[in-house]
Amino acid sequence: MNKKDLTLAIIIITIIGYFLNSNFFNEFPSFTHAWAQSDRFALALGFENNGFNFFKPETFVLNHQFPDNWETPSNTSITAVDFPIHEYIIALFMKIFHSNSPLIFRGYIFIYSIIGMTFLYKTVSLLTNSRLSSLLILFIGLTSPIFVYYQNGFLPTIPSLSNGIIGLYFYLKYRNLALKKHFILAFIFLVLAALSRSTFLVLLVSVCCSIFFKWLKERENTRLYFKTIFISFLLLTSYFLYNHLLREQFGSIFLNHLLPIRSWNHFIEVVSVIKSNWIFHYFSKGHYWIFLFIILQFLYFKFVKKIVISKLQIVAFKLVGWLFLGNILFFIVMGRQFQEHDYYFLDTFFLPILLLFSVLLSTITSIQKRGVTFLLNGAVILSVFPLIISAQKIQILKRETGSWDRIQTTNNNFSQSEDFLNELNIPTSSKILVLDAYAPNIPFIKMNRKGFVVMTTSKENIINALKWEIDYVVFQNEFFISDIYSNFPEIINYLKIISSNGKITICKLENSNQSLDSFFSIESTTPIFKSNPFLDCNDWYENEMGEIVKLSKKEEFKLTFKKQLEFLSSSSSLVKLSTTILKTTNIPIQLVVAIDENGKNTLYQTYNLSGMINQINKFDEVELYFNLPKTSTSQSKFSLYVWNPSGGEAEIKTFQFEVYQR
Repeated sequence: MNKKDLTLAIIIITIIGYFLNSNFFNEFPSFTHAWAQSDRFALALGFENNGFNFFKPETFVLNHQFPDNWETPSNTSITAVDFPIHEYIIALFMKIFHSNSPLIFRGYIFIYSIIGMTFLYKTVSLLTNSRLSSLLILFIGLTSPIFVYYQNGFLPTIPSLSNGIIGLYFYLKYRNLALKKHFILAFIFLVLAALSRSTFLVLLVSVCCSIFFKWLKERENTRLYFKTIFISFLLLTSYFLYNHLLREQFGSIFLNHLLPIRSWNHFIEVVSVIKSNWIFHYFSKGHYWIFLFIILQFLYFKFVKKIVISKLQIVAFKLVGWLFLGNILFFIVMGRQFQEHDYYFLDTFFLPILLLFSVLLSTITSIQKRGVTFLLNGAVILSVFPLIISAQKIQILKRETGSWDRIQTTNNNFSQSEDFLNELNIPTSSKILVLDAYAPNIPFIKMNRKGFVVMTTSKENIINALKWEIDYVVFQNEFFISDIYSNFPEIINYLKIISSNGKITICKLENSNQSLDSFFSIESTTPIFKSNPFLDCNDWYENEMGEIVKLSKKEEFKLTFKKQLEFLSSSSSLVKLSTTILKTTNIPIQLVVAIDENGKNTLYQTYNLSGMINQINKFDEVELYFNLPKTSTSQSKFSLYVWNPSGGEAEIKTFQFEVYQR
């Protein structure tokens, strides 16, 4: 491999990576696994907040998930976590650039991915001595949809994967040239990979197994092997013990226990879920066709042409075996995580698969024939654009959102919440209780304050949390009735509303005995707008109106109200909607509320009406309260309608709403 080839590889890596990720560098942790990614973002911000104390990593959450499932408050947000060197470095960059922008975090991970993919190219070149083979494996890795999605994300998986690839390169270099410096460099990077992402311990142990059997055969370099491996595991053990002390003293928001496969039937179930959810996120159909092509070529040249495998190829083959064995064992003890967390594939089987096909290609390209070169040229040229297009499609798919995406809704609801709290003169040192957070750190990052979360809004959890030392309580307006009040109606007797910006509401603790109207301060207030009954067609867009409006399973939309409300530009508003509904099925029926400003949707919220109806085939009265934000123009249009996306059936007897100025 010459410098020209390496330079070309780096240019290709950068161009493809940037093309697939250019729209997302400023994106706050969102969409797939936003919870896990926002926790990592919070760690970096935590180092800024704690004066860069590396050994006391913290986030914004004062009650930890482990070991007490969020039920125990703490005075500190310190958390146990795998060696957070990357978050620490990112925090330093944030300090240098005087910015907490996600761009810095994503940029760091992206650059690390370029380094990792560069060493993948060097590794394949070392095995195959073929530019075409190296480019083919590089394209496979670069366009894996799962790799692309996390390539500029917030998880330590990409830096650890990159360090693992670098370590693997130097280990194979050592087995090829037997230079001591390569062996030491290999273990430096392998240990770094395992420290910051413990799943990469499998890679380190696999290399150790390879070394052990080499030593058994040759009985050479005993001191080098023993000393390097001893220091490596001493470092890992030391941090493991320190992390255990952190966990015992402070708890953690990061998983630290096994989630094993329980039986053969459970194994089949887990694999089925993975296949359904992630099989074409790991690799696209094009990738699997390329894998088949490589396997068939290898079998042909191995058993028909009787090719001879070199010593380095044998070393790599055996290492692939150790890696697959180790990761299969890891899958058995952590299989349940693979169902829900696609990035565990990057932690485990991604690198062994790339290495396996690198070795298979190396045996094929050892035959210097025009036909082989022609086939490889064709594979490289034909694969590039389809693989890029497939990766791009998954990028879009992973960012799909809707009313069902409560983490993204939480993201939107807490946008500009720091400014809102500052306007209310709420100190940054205040401890805030967030009810129904969905992703624990997101609300606090957005508010730039620490506090407690109630992740499951049962009556018991809310009562328990209200006993803690809290200064303010915050809830998301659109979830208050359906997720909080419905589970614990007495909540309104513990809180007094301070203010609302239409998306979130700030409260203080105050004991009282009040109705919902009193809680929202509209009990003796005249509404600034009151809708006509839906019998009056002036404001309601319906073909047929009557005493009872029937919603059939074939109707997706019903009872559409649309009107320009000029007063929305003067202040935020509270809407009280009253309806009487008879539902005949358990299929969910939604209420959609939207505001259009100059052709742009500035508000789009959905409420699950079915969840507020307690019985089937009997009319039930439902009251729903929600806030409307202040608009930027008096020409804004307010719309409200019943949405029936799943084909539910219902009868609606009354349907009226009132708007109150806040």
